[in-house]
Amino acid sequence: KYRITPGSNTSNIEDKERAYKCVQAKIFAENDFGADSRRLRRLSNAALEFGLLSIALRYGKYRSALRYLARGLRSGPEILLQYRHEMLSRLVTPLGVGRGSS
Repeated sequence: KYRITPGSNTSNIEDKERAYKCVQAKIFAENDFGADSRRLRRLSNAALEFGLLSIALRYGKYRSALRYLARGLRSGPEILLQYRHEMLSRLVTPLGVGRGSS
């Protein structure tokens, strides 16, 4: 378990987004993915947006979460099929579903 506080460095989603996009740009700049490059970039963008979506939900930043959801779906809606179980757990867990109650 770990503590989540609104003022912590890890809660700054915009900083995370900038850092992740820098890493992503570097990966695509340094590697030749050939004919799959365009598809992989779309999937990478979608995965990034859905990762940011889960972070936004974790910190209760619902407006940002909606933005990341929309951008992720625009980038690569097919990623939902590839990662449906992981994304469902990321979306449902922060909302309190699945937490044990006695």
